Amino acid sequence: MFDARGVNVGQSQPTSDYWQGDEAKYSQTYLQGNGAMFIDDINYDASTRNFLVQVSLTISSAANDNPIGGVTIGIDIEKALMTYYSPNE
Repeated sequence: MFDARGVNVGQSQPTSDYWQGDEAKYSQTYLQGNGAMFIDDINYDASTRNFLVQVSLTISSAANDNPIGGVTIGIDIEKALMTYYSPNE
């Protein structure tokens, strides 16, 4: 998760990159406003040793729908494809 300035405010694992404001996950979500979604390219993540795609969404205030930050979720593409394409089909 990142705030309105692109600074990490929560993550599932420690990171050395605490500022997301210079990345597409910030510029294509928070800066685009309420309801924005960004799906990044598939990339190899050396820390997990998996191919991931990141999906980012704007988070908005429940009180007035103003954007307050964003969230990024990493999806393991290999697991997603194995679930979708059963080897028995």
